Amino acid sequence: MAADMDAGTDFGTAARAVPTPWDTTWDTTRDEPDLVVGPALVRPPVDEQVKKGFGYRPELDGLRALAVVAVFFSHVGWGRLTGGWIGVGIFFVLSGYLITSILMSEWNRTGGIALKRFYLRRLLRLYPALLVVLVFCAFFAPVFGDGGTIGGYLLSALATGLYVQDFVVGLTGSAHGGFLHTWSLAVEEQFYLVWPPVLILVLRRRWSVLNAALTGVLISWSLLIFTTRARGKDVPLTPMTYVMPYSRAGELLLGCALAAWLATSPAILRTAFARTVLAPACFLGLGLMVLVAGPAWISSWMPLQIIATALLAAGLIVGLVADSGQPVSQLLGFGPLVSLGVVSYGFYLFHLPLLDLSVKYLPGPWAGQVVVALGLTVAAAFASYRFIEKPLLRLKNRI
Repeated sequence: MAADMDAGTDFGTAARAVPTPWDTTWDTTRDEPDLVVGPALVRPPVDEQVKKGFGYRPELDGLRALAVVAVFFSHVGWGRLTGGWIGVGIFFVLSGYLITSILMSEWNRTGGIALKRFYLRRLLRLYPALLVVLVFCAFFAPVFGDGGTIGGYLLSALATGLYVQDFVVGLTGSAHGGFLHTWSLAVEEQFYLVWPPVLILVLRRRWSVLNAALTGVLISWSLLIFTTRARGKDVPLTPMTYVMPYSRAGELLLGCALAAWLATSPAILRTAFARTVLAPACFLGLGLMVLVAGPAWISSWMPLQIIATALLAAGLIVGLVADSGQPVSQLLGFGPLVSLGVVSYGFYLFHLPLLDLSVKYLPGPWAGQVVVALGLTVAAAFASYRFIEKPLLRLKNRI
């Protein structure tokens, strides 16, 4: 993923030839690595890059939709679809890719990165919808609170709201409440706190961003492999390996490395391999991963599955960026998938609480409960986007 990137590189010129997963026109006033930018939000401005063919890429919203639906069914626990947890890895790679692209573009334009502005925009983007979920779930404190108590719920909500659920799960082996899925949000937020200052240091010292990111990838994946203890068949692994930031940062950093590589080596996007082979091969590989991965905490192959997922996701991004007219791009650009991808942050927030409530309070059969939960999740996601996220996105974009 191999070219040096330093502060002297004209990143803006190179990067503008490389579309990003969220907005290929490189409007750097919008930094949505969290599954939300799409046609329902803002159409990209008609500038020279759109005229040259680098416009909004709906197929990447479609990819996010498939990833979040895979996560939903992994929590349902339906047979082969329990491997859908790999969708989280896809999100991590996409997030690292976009956030690095945006920050480096800002550095190129201004000679610096406004950290206060970055963190405030992140807060406005992510926190309001999360607070709505926590307030909603407070009405069902016996379901979502640790030990089924009000006090237990307050502790569970506090861990979620402070973005430390990954440490809670990793260090104790339990979510201590109904917000297990927010461990991945915690990992991303902790990454957002650490990576921008590190990136500034790398750029100021004129070091290679690509090499720095790949070094982090190797360290993280080494920890992932060597801290996972293999046990007997069907014996759960220690969850610490799966949820801790040091072992999952590799996927985010791989996305960072991808952004640096494509910014300085855009010629890869013009090769026949990237335009015709890479996307279908990686898309098929991710589909097979869903079917064979199994529950994350059972398989002793979990570390290698995480690494394989990240590499396949990175390859798929390159392939989709290289050619929007290929069959995989057309499939992922299917309208309903794109629409779901636009609201996938809200989908992820609401899916597990609504699934738990449906199974607990609705009469059987179980399959019917799951269908209802899926419908309610989609409805909640669109409502969250329309009434919470979108208005605040407008405010954020004025900061």
